[in-house]
Amino acid sequence: MKVAHFMMVHKDPVSVKRLVDRLVVVDDHVFIHVDAKVEQNQFVKLITHPNVFFVQNRVNVNWGGYSQVQATIEGMCYILERSVKYDYINFISGQDYPVKPLAKFHQFLEQHLGSEFIEYIHEDERKEVTRKRIYKYNLTDYNFKGKYLIQKVLNLITPNRKFPIPLFKIVWKANWFILTPSCVRYVIDFLTANPKIVRFFKLGWGVDEFVFQTIIYNSPFQTKMVNRNYRYVDWSAGEASPKTLGINDLDNLLSSDDFFARKFDPNHDIEILNRLDVILDG
Repeated sequence: MKVAHFMMVHKDPVSVKRLVDRLVVVDDHVFIHVDAKVEQNQFVKLITHPNVFFVQNRVNVNWGGYSQVQATIEGMCYILERSVKYDYINFISGQDYPVKPLAKFHQFLEQHLGSEFIEYIHEDERKEVTRKRIYKYNLTDYNFKGKYLIQKVLNLITPNRKFPIPLFKIVWKANWFILTPSCVRYVIDFLTANPKIVRFFKLGWGVDEFVFQTIIYNSPFQTKMVNRNYRYVDWSAGEASPKTLGINDLDNLLSSDDFFARKFDPNHDIEILNRLDVILDG
């Protein structure tokens, strides 16, 4: 079982190194996309393991913009271009951390080889979210004076946008998933062959939670989709971002059947990471 872990980062190289050190213990490969607006050398100088690779085509990532999708695609292409044959590509953030030994993660993937682990819900389950995010105009990745005024006027005087392929079912959810390389290749090829889909999503917001789910759901890979990404995430605070986990969350983490959790911040609570290291080391 060979796994490629792909992460997008923009801060805290020390924490990223800590995560990377956890991921390479089973000879997995790690691919890192450093936001183009950030100095990459601070990561490169610190993270020198031979199984770690930095994505060369970097993207200036705007939160919520299609630029997040583009950065992911650059990472996907970089991984697929390598001569190494991977069984799975695991998409994680720099604030993730394993909560079970990587050997158990590998064992699980071997037992379910061919499945695509990606969460999704249908757009009808949260119509208002879908309407605001992809059926209204969002100029997140554009940078010009007065763009928010223009965005507001566009949404006042124009009808809702329509998805360019009418029969497609729109699904969406978390942008962290575990996919086979063949599924990843399908997504890339589909976007390349359908520029109208790219143009549509470029004017949405938070589309990184729509693009991959929707394409895979409307593909031959739908029958292989498992509606689970095996990430422990706590949204109980009701905020725009999930709760930052601490030592009080340890019991819940260990009792779950998830393999990773997010998000962690050593400046918020380093004890939880130290305890996890002890447990992961057996």
